[in-house]
Amino acid sequence: MTQEPIPLANETPFSKGGNRLCFVHPGNSQRCLKVLNPTSTPELKRQGKRFPANLRPLRYFDENLQEYGALDAIHRNYPEEIRRHLPNTHGIVQTDLGHAHEVDLIRDRDGRIGQTLEQYLWNNSLDQTVEQAMAEFTADWLAGALPTRALLPHNIVVRHTDPGAVLILIDGYGRKPSFKMPRFWSRITTRKTLKDFKSRVDIVLKRKKDGEIAKPRISILERSM
Repeated sequence: MTQEPIPLANETPFSKGGNRLCFVHPGNSQRCLKVLNPTSTPELKRQGKRFPANLRPLRYFDENLQEYGALDAIHRNYPEEIRRHLPNTHGIVQTDLGHAHEVDLIRDRDGRIGQTLEQYLWNNSLDQTVEQAMAEFTADWLAGALPTRALLPHNIVVRHTDPGAVLILIDGYGRKPSFKMPRFWSRITTRKTLKDFKSRVDIVLKRKKDGEIAKPRISILERSM
């Protein structure tokens, strides 16, 4: 018996990114469904590439499939220090808006959806709770030596627990690694990634201190300094 697609067409996404829309799963409030934005389909992405990149299969341009593969591989191959800062993946599911990547929805202890680190810093600056959470994230990430894309404050959610808080990386895992880099090299690249992460946080805090309004997301560090 074929399962009916999950109905999302009449739902409002709680978050929108450049490539995807994020919905609360209508049948499970503890899950998030990431749906491809109609303007960022694999077909459109491939059309925008030049030869020979435009010869790659469509799955190469599907952000949901790439994220599922990467997140699944990380959970299977990396230690608890890393996994505690990631949502669980529940696979690819069908919705009436197309396929979706189903993952844990990050909620605070009061049940509200967690704020991104960038949102939190704009609203609250860097308080002791989140400063400690950042220190723990940095130590765990270095211990696990996971090479990823740049760690961007808008891709990290602050989950308030009891007590304290934990930082959860919700996007930007990169592609499923074809092989595991030697640990010494992974630690070198991870140190650089963490240093850049701190620089991005410092930029947000400086802008807030200077009385600026919220600025565009800090994706490319060199353009923000």
